[in-house]
Amino acid sequence: MVLVTGEGGSVLGPFASAYPAFHASMTKPPTVALLDLDLDGRPCLRWADALVSLGVPIVLLTGYEPDIAPSLHAGAAWITNPACVDDVLKALSAAVA
Repeated sequence: MVLVTGEGGSVLGPFASAYPAFHASMTKPPTVALLDLDLDGRPCLRWADALVSLGVPIVLLTGYEPDIAPSLHAGAAWITNPACVDDVLKALSAAVA
């Protein structure tokens, strides 16, 4: 969160679990979404699908390899953990450019 707010952005949340975050992002879609593919022990690809259908660019930050992404997310920025701060900021900036 500090990573984004420190660069002048705002963060939707924090949330204790994925469902309230999903609901909030569907109610007030963000400018860009930074998602981990595994939230609360569950994959979040449907969440990513929903955001993309609303026109929200997504950045996927995950320990998984990019080859597991469905074609819908082939163009999404993919950052593999462990990630460096600069890579995350660049991906977020590029996603909204």
